[in-house]
Order: sequence, then C-alpha cells, then structure tokens
Amino acid sequence: MQYLYHAVPSDLKDNKLYPLNTLKEKHPGLFSLESSKYKGREDVAQQAIPLLDCLWGDVIFMTAVHPQILMEAYKKAGGKINRSAQFFQIDVELLQKENIAVAIYSGEGDEKIYESYDTDHIKEYSTIPDRTVEYFTEQLQQNNLPLYYAYIPHILYKGTIDTTDLPIVEVGP
Repeated sequence: MQYLYHAVPSDLKDNKLYPLNTLKEKHPGLFSLESSKYKGREDVAQQAIPLLDCLWGDVIFMTAVHPQILMEAYKKAGGKINRSAQFFQIDVELLQKENIAVAIYSGEGDEKIYESYDTDHIKEYSTIPDRTVEYFTEQLQQNNLPLYYAYIPHILYKGTIDTTDLPIVEVGP
C-alpha cells in the first residue's frame, strides 16, 4: 500500500478535507484562517496546475513523506519541535487517479514540473531532497520559520477527501 499524509486540521469541518477555494464558499471563517498561510505570497494560490486544469487553491496538498521522517529532517537541521502532531494517513487507492498530480521542483528556483501520479515513482515522492534540508538549515540560521514542505514533491488532489475512516498517525518530538 502507498500512503499519502495530510496534517489533521484543528478545526476540521464536516469530516472532510476541502481545497482552499472550496473553503471560501463552504466555511468562510476557516478560509480566512487557512489562507493566512499564504500571507506575503498570495499569488501562489493562483498558480495554474495544467495537468488538473485548475489552480493551486483548488487542490488538497499531501505528501508521500512519512511525517516522522520530515520531523527528523527538520530537527537535524536545527529546528525545535515542542509538541506532537497528527496526520491523516490516506491510502492512494481511495482517491480518483485522474484527479491526482505531483508537483516536483525542477531545481531551477521555485519552478515546478507537473506529472501524473505514478506508483512506480513512490520512492522519489517519499524522499526528502537534500535541497530541503539545506533550506531548513539556512532559514533556521536566519531565525526564519521555514516552509515545512519546501522542495518536497507535492501530491495534489482535485476534490474533497472524506476523513471519517482514515487512520491518524501521531508523530512527536
């Protein structure tokens, strides 16, 4: 089985994960909170995802990297983690394949290459690039809070995800 992970929101509504732009209609208060993640980089949510014929704000973001591995990489770079976190563990077989894409950083700045999700590439999707750890280290040395998923392949899902029966993985310091 191949799993994808998404942080459990503290204010989950309807036992569903919604894309940002859907939250705007269904739960405007929650949209305001979630869209604050893009403060200073609002244009990101407007980037097109050609493969899915939608915008970044129209998809749910997941990672194939197990959250404990990501947490360990962050700590290795000098980051401090004071509390545990919970993540939904999503079996990729539960998702509609035609609605899944992967955004992979090309190595040129923040340029991304989009491709269809391919089960044969799971090792690539679930490995933390050296560039991510370097970024963590640089940001932490400058006393900046890094983006936790920088340069890691982003698994994008166009649709909503029912979380009712999803297992939860808890990772801690």
